[in-house]
Amino acid sequence: GHTHVVEIRAPDVELAGFVIRHSGADLARDHAGVFVTGANAIVRDNTIVDCLHGIYVKGANGVRLLHNTIRGRAQSETIGDPVLGGVKLRPEELCSSEIEQNQRGNGIHVWKSERLEIADNDIRGTRDGIYFSFAHRTRVERNRISQVRYGLHYMYSNENTFRDNLFTDNVAGAALMYSRGIALERNRFLANRSERAYGLLMHSVDDTRVEHNVIRGNTVG
Repeated sequence: GHTHVVEIRAPDVELAGFVIRHSGADLARDHAGVFVTGANAIVRDNTIVDCLHGIYVKGANGVRLLHNTIRGRAQSETIGDPVLGGVKLRPEELCSSEIEQNQRGNGIHVWKSERLEIADNDIRGTRDGIYFSFAHRTRVERNRISQVRYGLHYMYSNENTFRDNLFTDNVAGAALMYSRGIALERNRFLANRSERAYGLLMHSVDDTRVEHNVIRGNTVG
C-alpha cells in the first residue's frame, strides 16, 4: 500500500505465476503492481488486482508482457469528450506531475521504451487499458480490454502494430494521437457506447494503415 509491489531493475528477469495486489496510490510516483526498468523482462501469467497501474514499463527495451489478468481499482471518474474538448497532453500523462490521488492508473503503461511484445492479456476497469508515451516499435496482439477510458492509447509513439485485439464497452476502443507509422489489423471494436463514445479515434496521426478490422455497435464508429 506504499509503493510498487514488485520492482524489476535488473535485466533478463522473468516474473510468472503470482497474484500481485495492493500497490501504493500515488500517480506522481508511478506506483504499480509491477514496475519495470530492467531490459528484456518477461512478466507473464500473473493476476494483478487493487493496484494503481497494473504494469508500468519505464525506459526498458525488449520487455514482454504475456497472459496477465489485470483488474483496476473499482472507482468511477468523469471522462471528457476528446473531440469536443480537444486532445492534448494533460498533466497526469507526465511522469512527475502532481495530480489527484484518487484517480485510477492504467492497466499497462509504457514510457520511453522500445520493442515490447504485449500479448494475450485481459484488462478491465483501469483508466486506459494499454497506454504508450514515446514508445516505439511495439507489438500488441490478442488482448481483451473492456470498461476503460481508451482501450489502447498511443501518444507520440511511432512504428507500432496492434492486431487481433478485442475492445468492448470503453469510451474509445483505441485512441491514436500524435503518432506515425501505426498499423492496426483484424481488431474488433465492439459496443463502445456512452453519450459520446468511439470505436476508433485518430487525432494527428500520419502514415497509418487500417485493415480488416470490425467496428460494430459503437456510438460513433
